[in-house]
Amino acid sequence: MLSFSQYQNRALATAHYPHVSEGAHPVALAYCTLKLNGEAGEVAEALGKHYRSEGFVHLHKAQKEAIMDEMGDVLWYLAALASELGVRLETIAAWNLEKLAQRWEQGPEGWLEENK
Repeated sequence: MLSFSQYQNRALATAHYPHVSEGAHPVALAYCTLKLNGEAGEVAEALGKHYRSEGFVHLHKAQKEAIMDEMGDVLWYLAALASELGVRLETIAAWNLEKLAQRWEQGPEGWLEENK
């Protein structure tokens, strides 16, 4: 099984964009953020194409793979952005799980308050 750290290291070995690995350079941050947003849109687009042609029914293997392909691109840019910020993906994952656990402990009110 591939860890987040292994993925981040291997993914960044393929990084080639303006000011890569210069320590949170504003151009690199903007590039990674814009590309991350674009790739997330492509995940939605892949699902939208399926919905347009077939409605929400079970996805076929090729359709799932198309969505997974776009999700992989999202992960790559997330790893790049994390690296530019000097943060490991494991740290982000743990941080997010802690936030979710705190909300869970608060019950429905904790979830609702967060979304006001």
